[in-house]
Amino acid sequence: MKQFISEAEPDRNGTLTLTGKAFTYLRKVRRMREGDSLSVLLPGGRSVMMGADWIDDGKREIRLRLQTVPQQDENTAATATVESPAAAQTEIILLQWILKGAKTDTIVRQAAEAGVHIIVPVIGEFSVARKKNPAQQERFRRIIKEARQQSGSPIDTRITEPAPLSAVMQHTVPPLLGSGTVCGMCSEAAGTALSVHTFLAAKPGRIMLAIGAEGGISPAETAMLAAAGFKTIHFNTNVLRAETAALYAVAAMQTIRNEADQWQLPASIS
Repeated sequence: MKQFISEAEPDRNGTLTLTGKAFTYLRKVRRMREGDSLSVLLPGGRSVMMGADWIDDGKREIRLRLQTVPQQDENTAATATVESPAAAQTEIILLQWILKGAKTDTIVRQAAEAGVHIIVPVIGEFSVARKKNPAQQERFRRIIKEARQQSGSPIDTRITEPAPLSAVMQHTVPPLLGSGTVCGMCSEAAGTALSVHTFLAAKPGRIMLAIGAEGGISPAETAMLAAAGFKTIHFNTNVLRAETAALYAVAAMQTIRNEADQWQLPASIS
């Protein structure tokens, strides 16, 4: 279900008065009219149903009010809440090498829609865009918010500042490692790479994935990842573009992990 992500809690009267970009989104994108309802994700993570009970196009203001449902006691009512999608079996952290043009924007959007928990942009050796763009981070956050509103994702997807792999491995990765974490880097070459089922056989609670740029992951970066415990993963499919590989990998990991109780590896492999 689509949702609106609110940056504020309703007031004591159960209302939210919205202006600016929020007004534009609700009127121009969602085409809300007085009396319409929608799911609203509040800052605390609670999803509630709210209705538009007042709209002023001149002032560019819209007021939403919490909707209630009758209780057994005729004199009481409770706030109408929205049941969130089933929680994912595992967290996914995506180490994504920066791509050229708007391709990284596409990956950020798709990753947020798919429920990736943390996106870590890596300025790789083969990345065409190697300079930090001050406006880029704010654009990424806006893309994530729009993607979560469109998809209804309950995951508060976060994105870190772009950095070279050496800095990522030193500062970002260590706090995320633990006994329930598996780390993998995707490769076009089969070689001694693991299958995805073997990679996920232990039913990890957290998956860290490294996806390279258009030219892949450099030999030096591959060695750095391997030294940190990243296993090589290969998908037995066609050669995928960098922007396709990220979504393909995330979808494969989520599906296999979420359906882990419905399959098992032969004893000789597991």
